[in-house]
Amino acid sequence: MQIYLDYSATTPTHPQVIERVATILQHHWGNPSSLHTWGQDTATVIEMAREEVAGLINANPDPDYLNFWRHGYQAKIDKPPGKPPKAGSNLKPRLNQDKEKK
Repeated sequence: MQIYLDYSATTPTHPQVIERVATILQHHWGNPSSLHTWGQDTATVIEMAREEVAGLINANPDPDYLNFWRHGYQAKIDKPPGKPPKAGSNLKPRLNQDKEKK
């Protein structure tokens, strides 16, 4: 029996995630920055996902606040948007969020 212990690098993908991503890739493949129908359809799907994720983590869904990184390396090299609030502050830290590359 093998046991996978490198969960810092990656984790198994939940079957529901695989199914949903496959559907998106099959039906919403347009460039979300484009003005054509396919691109606008994809942009709508991204915004719906942003709203859903924001609801799950009780965050602001604004694209200036909640960003989807293209990959881990981008998140590592992009400059965070500022210092977190001081301890005891009632302000919530912003999520890392430069706008998606368009």
